[in-house]
Amino acid sequence: MTLVNRHFFSITEAVAALLPDGPVDCERFEFRVNGGMLEIDVVAPAKKAKRTDIDPEKKGGPLAKRAAILCGERGFLTFMEAANADEAKAAVLAECRIGSRAELDHNKMAAELWDEISMRYDLWLQGY
Repeated sequence: MTLVNRHFFSITEAVAALLPDGPVDCERFEFRVNGGMLEIDVVAPAKKAKRTDIDPEKKGGPLAKRAAILCGERGFLTFMEAANADEAKAAVLAECRIGSRAELDHNKMAAELWDEISMRYDLWLQGY
C-alpha cells in the first residue's frame, strides 16, 4: 500500500460536518465501517458542565446574520440549488464545515469559506 495523503479532523468537527443538524454535544461517538458505509452512534447526552472556566455560548455576529438573510433569498436558494431556506442553511454549514452559522463569526476557516461562497454568489448575481 502506498499512502498518498492523510487528513486529520477532530471528532467533533468531523461529526458536525457529517451531521450538520445532528447532535454533537454528547458523551461520546462510536464509529464503524459496515459494508462501505460509515456508521456513527451518538452515545448519551453530554452532562451539563458546572465549571466556571467554560466559554459562554458564542453568539452569531455580522457574518451569521448575513448568512441567515441570504439563506432566505430566492436568488441565493437558486445559486445554492436549494429548495428552501433550511436546505440553503444545511448547504452553507456543510461547505463551511460547521454546525451553526454563529461559528462563522468565531472560526477563521469557516469565515474564509463563507467569504468565498458570498463572493461567488455576488459574481453569480452580476452574471459571471
